[in-house]
Amino acid sequence: MTKHVETSKKCTQCDQVVTEQNLQYKQYKATLNKLFPECIALPPLIVTEVKNSANASTITVMMLGGECAVLPFTPAMTVTQLKNTIEKKLGPVPEKQRLMYKEKELQVGLPYIFYQIYS
Repeated sequence: MTKHVETSKKCTQCDQVVTEQNLQYKQYKATLNKLFPECIALPPLIVTEVKNSANASTITVMMLGGECAVLPFTPAMTVTQLKNTIEKKLGPVPEKQRLMYKEKELQVGLPYIFYQIYS
């Protein structure tokens, strides 16, 4: 409804002219914003690849927006440790991260072997 008023400058029910300065319209928008605040949802981080080399193992993490990082990894690491490393490289705080691997969300407290992630 608010998009309709913003684009057509008319009421959706009666075609009466309504401006964005209209007191009732402002109250309506304020009520909507209070009832349905906009939430910023961070996209999940996808673990796309786990590699093992002679010197070190790495895990590739990609955000849905395309930003990507290759991070050091060992199966002994915890999900919390990986999330802290991701925060340093990509920015999202651990509490806001959702790590996905093979369509499963990695949960804090479960070992990587549970997800069949090996170095």
